[in-house]
Amino acid sequence: MVAWYNIVNMLSLICKICGENFFARNYRKDSKYCSNKCRFIGLKGNKINFKGIPVLKCGYWWIYIPDHYRAKQGGYVKLADLIIEKKIKRKLKSHEIVHHIDECKTNDHPNNLQITNKKEHDQHHRAKFIKGGVPYRFKPLNGKWAKKWDACKICKKTESRHEGRGFCRRCHHCKC
Repeated sequence: MVAWYNIVNMLSLICKICGENFFARNYRKDSKYCSNKCRFIGLKGNKINFKGIPVLKCGYWWIYIPDHYRAKQGGYVKLADLIIEKKIKRKLKSHEIVHHIDECKTNDHPNNLQITNKKEHDQHHRAKFIKGGVPYRFKPLNGKWAKKWDACKICKKTESRHEGRGFCRRCHHCKC
């Protein structure tokens, strides 16, 4: 909602898509849409080759294409999937996963993408954490469990990794 003192310098317009009343500044008198959602619908309706603006979610770039066969519940598809499909000139199979070679989720350059299956992908990511059967992240720091603590403040154990403020992962979430 726009504050009453700002309405004086604004125009009252009607959205071309939903018909809702909205306010726009004087210099935006040509505005046709009340929101980005209505704007995208309007642009799609004009037969413009428009697939949406990439959105960053959970570290990955996503694009809104609700008709795509790999679209998730909200209608978004990973940009990396679209790029690799264009590169290999076929649709990805259901068991195929796109892996970022440099492990930077936002780097969707075609040369940085590789097709793997779930088993190979999990093995690749697990391999960097395990050395001699012990994951790197559980390796003690100078003989201590954490920089300031020898063990968890609550359960006094060192099996779970340190999460923060002297608590292990289990105790940090419940703080019993």
